[in-house]
Amino acid sequence: MPVDSDLLGSVGLRLESVIFSDGDYTLSRVDYRGRKLIAEISSASGTYQHRWPVAEGLILPVSARDLPEQRKLLLFDTGDTVFLCETIQEFGRMSVPQAVEITKMVIGVVSNLQAAGMICGYLGPEMFVSSASSVTMLAGRRGIPDSHFTAPEVHSSRPSDPRSDVAAVGTFFFRLIAGTDNRERQLHVWQELDPSVRIAIQDMSAPSPVNRPSSLKAVRSILDG
Repeated sequence: MPVDSDLLGSVGLRLESVIFSDGDYTLSRVDYRGRKLIAEISSASGTYQHRWPVAEGLILPVSARDLPEQRKLLLFDTGDTVFLCETIQEFGRMSVPQAVEITKMVIGVVSNLQAAGMICGYLGPEMFVSSASSVTMLAGRRGIPDSHFTAPEVHSSRPSDPRSDVAAVGTFFFRLIAGTDNRERQLHVWQELDPSVRIAIQDMSAPSPVNRPSSLKAVRSILDG
């Protein structure tokens, strides 16, 4: 879904740049009367949407409204932060140590969500913003896309197994290291990785939940090792 600057203009927003676009989901930087905000546009019917609990590490929308053609608009104030997908677009792939540190911060946020009763099932660089010392998650409508980065068992039902987040963390971690979602380029990066890193990613992303590490705590121990 292309970002419609006229549509944003109709609700008083000026489009500055597009951050991320995937099908009927877009993130953009916009200006509202001098205030810099993030505009998230999604389909009102789209993929399964999360019911966000109260949890540390989330950025909640400051405004929400319906748009024409069954679309939803959420506005976020993310302050002086940058989306991880923007970082990857600008600087390319991350080193393994850098990806480990970011992934451990993401695990902290997702663990808080699990403690509040929510399983994600999918985690993407477009869902997180980072500052010098922290990573926070956009409590938006990204939901669970039909993607090979989504835990396989989640495609047919709402996520209910904590190990679905283990798989989501595994694919997230690899996407940071690969710096691309292009399969051919990912394969090239994969072949260059240390065998211990490949094994860790394979274990986390195993097709069956029973073959994955049992919890995010176990994943963190692997990353710390």
